[in-house]
Amino acid sequence: MAHTDSALKETSTRSMRMSVPLALITAHFFAALPGADITGAHPRLEAWRRRVSARRAVQQALSAMSDFLRSRGLEPPAFCQPSTMAGGSARRPEAE
Repeated sequence: MAHTDSALKETSTRSMRMSVPLALITAHFFAALPGADITGAHPRLEAWRRRVSARRAVQQALSAMSDFLRSRGLEPPAFCQPSTMAGGSARRPEAE
């Protein structure tokens, strides 16, 4: 039983480490829409956003949200543009 509890706790902790940055970057996405984006006055926050945006799961989420906005004729936040997202496109390469 203790082994199962330990494995569950580890899985839960790992999941939390992945979901919190995604939740925060999503908040950045929606805050930037009406023009409340962060500025150069916050270099550490910008660096954090670049690091988190480089994660594949985050890129996929931001890409899907950006695609939805574009399909409605709206422009996504500047930090979600493919040229500004670290690591390039969120699309997975096709299997060979």
